[in-house]
Amino acid sequence: MFANAKDGFPSLDLGILIFLTPIDQEDQFVLRAEVEANPCQTIEELSNTLNQPWSTIQEHLHQIGKISRAGVWVPHNLSVQNKANRSTTCNALIQRHHAEPFLDRLVTGDEKWVLYDNPKRKRQWLSPNEPARSTAKPGLHPKKALLCVWWSIRGIVHFKVLIPGQTVNADLYCQ
Repeated sequence: MFANAKDGFPSLDLGILIFLTPIDQEDQFVLRAEVEANPCQTIEELSNTLNQPWSTIQEHLHQIGKISRAGVWVPHNLSVQNKANRSTTCNALIQRHHAEPFLDRLVTGDEKWVLYDNPKRKRQWLSPNEPARSTAKPGLHPKKALLCVWWSIRGIVHFKVLIPGQTVNADLYCQ
């Protein structure tokens, strides 16, 4: 289906030339500088800026080692007032703790589902022809128990494993 053209580019038998516009080293340098100046640009924006076809930009981005990756979510930006409120609250809590150590009296609790059988699939370093060890996939409804733990600054105060079907309510907390 493909035949080589004079310039070494593949073409269709119909005579339609399919190729990527060649970019020399200087243009790759410009592309790299453009991407590093603003890595959030799309290929279409780079194509319009550098006056090159979309496919050429995509190919040369791969050639210079660039990959498309989504950014990481971070917490919301705090305003100056938010920062001041947090600082004031933290200072008040620290002063209160120095006057009367309320953190020493604090008891907190939490619940956690604990699976009876929790197989882990781990990465393995293997030779190219060596098959990876298999791990059985857990079922949709594994057998589990609810663990309730209460602790203070000194460590665990109390814990209880609930029997299946038992619910956490006010009576359980009072016990």
